[in-house]
Amino acid sequence: TKAFSNSFSLKYSIPLLESHLQLVLSRKEKFVGSQCLNQALKFISASTKQSNTMEKLKPYVENILYDTIIPIMFITEKDMSTFNNDPIEYIRNQYDFTETLFQPKNQVQDLLCYLCKYSSEKKKKKKSVKPDYLHKFLSFAVKNLNDYQEMIKSGQGADFRIKEALMFAISCIIDEINSQKDLKANMEQMLQMYVLSELSNQQPFMRLRACYVYGVYGDMKFKDENHLKQVV
Repeated sequence: TKAFSNSFSLKYSIPLLESHLQLVLSRKEKFVGSQCLNQALKFISASTKQSNTMEKLKPYVENILYDTIIPIMFITEKDMSTFNNDPIEYIRNQYDFTETLFQPKNQVQDLLCYLCKYSSEKKKKKKSVKPDYLHKFLSFAVKNLNDYQEMIKSGQGADFRIKEALMFAISCIIDEINSQKDLKANMEQMLQMYVLSELSNQQPFMRLRACYVYGVYGDMKFKDENHLKQVV
């Protein structure tokens, strides 16, 4: 009922959010089981939709975006083992609802979208509002993609999982990006700079993710015909 809902929101939502946040943020220092982490992330995702819990969440948003969501998106040792032993089984697992339902990697996709969609501005008729965190997150992604490329060029080497996770994140927020004209206009250039070259990468996970990203952005109107030919 509405009375119960209001009572729960006032009395219990903040303490519960605090406990779930503590669980998620502690995963760097101690082990947190995947199903436990998944449920905590699910509660935090739901908390972005309520004004009182979102206000409580705001000081932690950047930490969640940069230090929690991206690391959880990393390719795991289990992923690599499955792919090496049975690539077809690995691909099947990615699209099997029963396999992904309780996986934190699946849940952080929703959390990323909710946070990048959030705006503290009031909606105005016929005018899109600017999200609070979307532009910041993309700036973070571009900086880390540039750092990755510099490390590769210098011969230092870099963990491919970082770029793979960032490409995955960018594909997850396509709807949020397309809602902002300035971001949508720059996506072709971004794909050319950071994703196109990965289509010929010897690392299979990078090729796979690059194909996935172009699949997600396949409806985009390419201005550079040469770019489209290279992809195809």
